[in-house]
Amino acid sequence: MEILITDGLGFIGCNFVRYLVEEVGIDAAQITVVDASKYGSNETNLKDLNCTFVKGDICDYELIAELVKGVDAIVNFAAETHVDRSISNPFAFVESNVIGTYTILPIPGEVDPQSDIKSEKGYEDTYLRDGKERAGLDICCRSR
Repeated sequence: MEILITDGLGFIGCNFVRYLVEEVGIDAAQITVVDASKYGSNETNLKDLNCTFVKGDICDYELIAELVKGVDAIVNFAAETHVDRSISNPFAFVESNVIGTYTILPIPGEVDPQSDIKSEKGYEDTYLRDGKERAGLDICCRSR
């Protein structure tokens, strides 16, 4: 299973990558991390894993469209955070959190018209009904 993870060098993203590798058993070589290497990124977070790292921005349509080819799942953690930063530079928040997400959403369907685009909303009932601790992650990571 090939997985693309955005903002994988941030706190949440790198811990998710480690969880996939160490707990779920996904081969790190099957994970591509794209990260703009901004203030929350730390390039040493995944240095010991054999992931592919691409420095880039989720607003770069051509880059993301190229990275999505052959990928089974995309997990987007890219987002600007911190209230102080949102006040001093609100455009950066709109660019990353809104435009970046909007850039990613249509790409899987354009690259592979048969692909499924899902959010966590489609799995809420399954997670609650299943009762397993990892059900949500298992479903999100499952190949189409």
